[in-house]
Amino acid sequence: MKTLNPKVSVESFLEHMGRSAEKALLLDYDGTLSPFHSDPGKAYPYPGVRDMVNRMKEAGEV
Repeated sequence: MKTLNPKVSVESFLEHMGRSAEKALLLDYDGTLSPFHSDPGKAYPYPGVRDMVNRMKEAGEV
């Protein structure tokens, strides 16, 4: 998965999220986590997206 800002540490983010008392994660799917598709039901995530979302879920118990 490509990180847009190389200064952002995914591992640090996941660690911080796991320690936070309150959590909210808002994600835009069609066109961000998956290629845009005129039929949103046919938009499938980019490679690595599911794994990353699962890692965030496990780290933060969201």
